Parts: sequence; C-alpha cells; structure tokens
Amino acid sequence: MPSASSPWAPATALAFLLGAFSPAAAQQPAAYGCDRPIHLAYAEFGLLYHAGIGIDPDLIEELGQRTGCRFETEVKPRDQTYQGLEAGTVDMTNSGIRTEARREFAYFIPYLGWKNAVVTTPGIAAIATSFDAIVTHADWRIGVVRGYVNGPYYDFRLRIAAAEGRVISYPDQEAVYGALKRGEVQAIVSSALNYDFFMASPADRGTFVLEAFDSAPVLQYNMIFSVKRFTVAQIDAWCRLFEQMRLDGTLARIYRKWLSAEDTEDILQ
Repeated sequence: MPSASSPWAPATALAFLLGAFSPAAAQQPAAYGCDRPIHLAYAEFGLLYHAGIGIDPDLIEELGQRTGCRFETEVKPRDQTYQGLEAGTVDMTNSGIRTEARREFAYFIPYLGWKNAVVTTPGIAAIATSFDAIVTHADWRIGVVRGYVNGPYYDFRLRIAAAEGRVISYPDQEAVYGALKRGEVQAIVSSALNYDFFMASPADRGTFVLEAFDSAPVLQYNMIFSVKRFTVAQIDAWCRLFEQMRLDGTLARIYRKWLSAEDTEDILQ
C-alpha cells in the first residue's frame, strides 16, 4: 500500500519550488479529504496528549484552521485505534510509528522524533547498566503500553522477558507510569520526554530515574491516516501542509510551548 514516508520527499520539494505553499495556493477542504468530519482517535501520551491538552491538540487545531477540516475526536487505547484504522472506523491518529504491517492500512507523515528510554529505581539503575541486564533479570517485571511500538532496540529484547511472562501491558502512558509507582513492575519503557511529565514532583524524581541507553536510536513519530478514508492525492496535500508548517516555524512554535528550546530542536531533527 502506498505510504507517505517523508513530508519533504522530492515531489513535495518540487511543489514548494512551484509556490504550492503560498497563501494564494491554499487548498480547499475537499483536497484533504474533508467532505465530512475526520474521526481522530487520540492516544493518551503525556506531553503529546493528556486530558484534552498537549502538543497534538494544538497541532490539530492548527491543521483545522489551515484546511477548514473538522475533527471529531475521542481517546482510545493504542491497540484499539490501530484496529479502527484497519477497519475504517478511525480516520486518523497521533504519534504512531510506521511498521510494515501497518503500511497495509495506513499512511504515515512524520512530524517529530525522539528516543524511548527506561524508567526504573536508582537501585536497579545502579545494577543494570544496559537494557539487556534488565530483561534478563528473572525477578524484574517490565511495563509497556499495549499496542505501542518501542522500536527494534527495545522490542527485540523485550521478547526475552515476555517469553517468561515478565512483560506487563497497560492501556496508556499514564497507566504504565502508575504501575511503576505502585510497584507492579520494576521498570517501564517510555518516551524520554514523558519522564518529566509523569514524574513531576521531587519525590517522584528521587524515587525513579530515567535511563536513556545510547544504543537506542531516535524513532520517527507520525500522524497516521487510514487508507480507507484518504486517497494518495489527499495524503500528498497533507504532506505539503506539514512541510509548510515545518518551514514556516509553526511546528517549532507549537513544540516550544510545551518543551524546552533544546528538546524542541531535538525532536525536529
């Protein structure tokens, strides 16, 4: 199935050179597949989305203003959202990772990138200097978000603990952090950016630490569109729009509202 793998692909660059990003060339809602409201399923994800606010709601508001599209939103567990995208009952979702299996039912437009990391206790961090040491320890359980792709570095190693029944799945980021605080698991895999969000108090930060392993690569996160709702031409229009927002500083402005200048620069790379 065709996939929008990069918002600054050659075709988009050509469109930019031809002036497709000028206000005069603004597209009508139909060009984006907005003949009816877009059913968007948010995933609870800390800084990106929590209780109706975050980076992604601000981004969706901007997209609505620029396209004239209307969004009907709900919050769903990640695994249910992907089932909905495949079935055509969900049109769009935020902050997902592209996989070969998902390319069969979705288009992907990247808009930020960051590393996943491990959150655990200082005692465990002192003993386990690698993720391999954590997954092979027979007494430690690891929390993850159900349906969330952690990237090859983590997912490959998590299979070791999963085979022994030591990987516990939770519906969202808030739930997996709560499980760590309650002692149901000894470590969790999460976005590094969410550590400060869910461990906001000095007491939490004294009890749990962030371990960002150098070998874990930066992962590209995407806005995801169902192939059952959008055509290739419509996705091309969305790609051009995201690239315009990157070039004119809109993405940086939205991210900077929620992140430090350094983190904003990092996730835009």
